[in-house]
Amino acid sequence: MRPPLLPHNREQAIALVTVLSLLSVLTVLTVAILSTSLTEFQSAAGYAASVRARQQSETVVNVVIDQIREATRPGQGTTIFGQAEGSYWSSQPGMIRTYNTEGFGNAFKLYSSADMVVEEQRDLLRESARLSGWEDKPAQFVDLNAPTIGYDVKGLETTRHFPILDPRAHVIDKVEGFGWDDLAMANIASASDLQQGKRLPMPVEWLYLLKDGSLGALDPSGKFQGEAKATKSNPITARMAFWADDESCKININTAAEGVPWDTPRAATEEAREWATKQPVTNEVQRYPGHPATTCLSSVLFPHRYPDGNGQQKLTERHLEAIYELAPKVYHGGTEGGSKAADLNITFDTDRLYASVDEIVFNVRRENNAFVSLVQSDGGDGVARLSRARGFLTTRSQAPEANVHGRPRISLWPMANEDNKRHRTAYDNTMAFCTSLGNGKQRYFYHRTGSHLRHIELYVHGKRVNIVISWGTSIRTFLAMALR
Repeated sequence: MRPPLLPHNREQAIALVTVLSLLSVLTVLTVAILSTSLTEFQSAAGYAASVRARQQSETVVNVVIDQIREATRPGQGTTIFGQAEGSYWSSQPGMIRTYNTEGFGNAFKLYSSADMVVEEQRDLLRESARLSGWEDKPAQFVDLNAPTIGYDVKGLETTRHFPILDPRAHVIDKVEGFGWDDLAMANIASASDLQQGKRLPMPVEWLYLLKDGSLGALDPSGKFQGEAKATKSNPITARMAFWADDESCKININTAAEGVPWDTPRAATEEAREWATKQPVTNEVQRYPGHPATTCLSSVLFPHRYPDGNGQQKLTERHLEAIYELAPKVYHGGTEGGSKAADLNITFDTDRLYASVDEIVFNVRRENNAFVSLVQSDGGDGVARLSRARGFLTTRSQAPEANVHGRPRISLWPMANEDNKRHRTAYDNTMAFCTSLGNGKQRYFYHRTGSHLRHIELYVHGKRVNIVISWGTSIRTFLAMALR
């Protein structure tokens, strides 16, 4: 039989239990604190990584913006008027070319390359030769137009999507103006893949980003070459490849439609008589010369068909209706493409503008539009045709407000200097609003104080003001002012 515990032994047991309980509580608290600290650390590390990734992605945008700014800024020289020397530029998808008084200036690449600025035009012709064997150098080159291929359960190809340009738009649809140089593409892709529309490689170089933010690329031997050296303390943290498109070179489906020829009759010809008897009515903008609605969607959707064509080249009434149904604001009516005389005005469509190119597949009733139905009735696939045409269409085609000289664009619409109902119409006020900045204080349009003399205004370069020449000004004074 166990002897009973003494009083002091009981106190020691209670103290031991208390200490163990406190240790357990402290252990739980310590583990909780460490767990919370670890969670916070991981969360902070994850956030820091996301910030670095976002900053690295913005590096691409900043590189392209810097290229555009450098290419479109005025020249460094001066003219006899003390202005910046003329420097001209032209944009295209992936590049901006500059020109000066001697000819070719520079080519600013808008795609990732070891040489972002080309100073000699002959170097551009050698660009394809540099890409020879690019597929064997995955650390140096990458194809931005590599297709995404879908397969069925049997392993057969069902779909093929290209992120930038679909070669089948040339092989199958014969889109006007689209093609490639077989000689230049010989070093990039096989002729059979191009002819069958399986591939249209767009290889660009990888640009490697160091920890300090400097960029570089790999040389032909595979060694890093850049602004700084890659070291253990300044390692490579990311690589990027890009190609900047030019949306202003595409057809805007929110403004384009199908232009039908019309002009002011000037001679007694059969065509002029047609123009005289079948003049466009109000809001038949697809027949207004110079209107954005005269930009033809048929060059992409119905290639090599024209309103005045014959046979297979004829753009029929069904084709016009299908195109005008796609256009958000243009309505098919009035002279109906110049086919008849009309005197009743037409009203614009009330359809909303497209937010993306993919929306043109459906009409406002969320049904297949007339284009899709027309292509399907001819034995084709209208949805697939639109998918292949995505590389040529856009919903946003804002162009820069600077002209090829790097100067602000101006409106050629002459505006009366007096801003009142007697001298300006509602259309004039709209034009003035669209070509002014700073609440109308900075005007980018011509001012006219009278229409009875073509030399009534003289633009003086030095003072940058419009000089009004009265009727009493002699020709000698006029020439003196012009040469001042």
